[in-house]
Amino acid sequence: MLLVIDVGNTNTVLGLYDGEELIHDWRVRTVIDHTVDEYGMLILNLLRNCRIGSKAIKNIIISCVVPPMLNILDPLCRKYFDIVPLIVGPGVKTGMPILYDNPREVGADRIVNAVAAYEKYRRGLIIVDFGTATTFDYISPQGEYMGGCIAPGIMISSEALFERAAKLPRVELSSPRTIITKDTVSGMQAGIMYGYAALVDGIVERMKTETVSVPLVVATGGLANVVAKETKHIDVVDELLTLEGLREKSRAKVMLNVGLTGGIASGKSTVARMLVAKGALLIDFDEMAHAVQEQEGKVWREIVRHFGPEILGPDGKIDRRRLGDCVFADRKKLDLLNSLVHPAVFEQWWSRLEEIRKTQPEAIV
Repeated sequence: MLLVIDVGNTNTVLGLYDGEELIHDWRVRTVIDHTVDEYGMLILNLLRNCRIGSKAIKNIIISCVVPPMLNILDPLCRKYFDIVPLIVGPGVKTGMPILYDNPREVGADRIVNAVAAYEKYRRGLIIVDFGTATTFDYISPQGEYMGGCIAPGIMISSEALFERAAKLPRVELSSPRTIITKDTVSGMQAGIMYGYAALVDGIVERMKTETVSVPLVVATGGLANVVAKETKHIDVVDELLTLEGLREKSRAKVMLNVGLTGGIASGKSTVARMLVAKGALLIDFDEMAHAVQEQEGKVWREIVRHFGPEILGPDGKIDRRRLGDCVFADRKKLDLLNSLVHPAVFEQWWSRLEEIRKTQPEAIV
């Protein structure tokens, strides 16, 4: 079975899949002060209540927009399920083009929603996710994440009203029969519900004017059913869309990256050769570091500028022994050298990973 966990700012939603069927789902509060064991016992009790033991869970995938929660859930999965979870975070590869100025800024939950909705409907989409914040995302008919906008959620908007207006009571989220009401509670409910529905309709209308397609509007999140019935433009309510997206992600082909590090003569090369013999692909950082220091290259020029021509050999190439004598006795010089070489090495490393991912998405590197 697959356990999927969607961590939001207010609530955490868990789903249990047997194959493609969602057989159980739960919604609990997100509490960053809970310990690994407190959350571990909570999840185990939820499973036991459904007569499911921890050994039945074979895989776990997590989407999280609350970074401190990963410090709880990751060790929890290892301790109570003996599973290393797959964590969906900023920058994760989903197969969907993210046409955002900085793709890493897009929350994991928004991308997971986009992937799930496009996989399900295969058309242009506007996805409205009612959470602590309400997000609006547009997916093109070609399956590209185009961007969107973010509004305060209906609950935090209501909480601000309750906290700042001393004479106004807390009210439940429900819709009065009329917008012109005769009492304070009904008046607040009308303002909150119909006002928020108008916000949703207004943003969706504006988004539609900026698209060339006729997008299907899909609502998700814990309050989707409450708000959607008062709107004009929401076509479909799918409260568990994020869980479906995580299930889809769990089926995707994933590259495994293995890092080997250690001191001189610690066995790195030996282990690397063993892995390559088993079919793994090798990216050698030492080779890349030598390559980026080639004569007359950008990094070569910066190294010579900072450390002087005395580090060069007769052939004009960097003499590694001379450079070592210069930097290994001075920590500041070593840090400077690393600041010149490492960015270029990481750029090459990332480029090679991208090339491999395109042709061998399940490779071990």
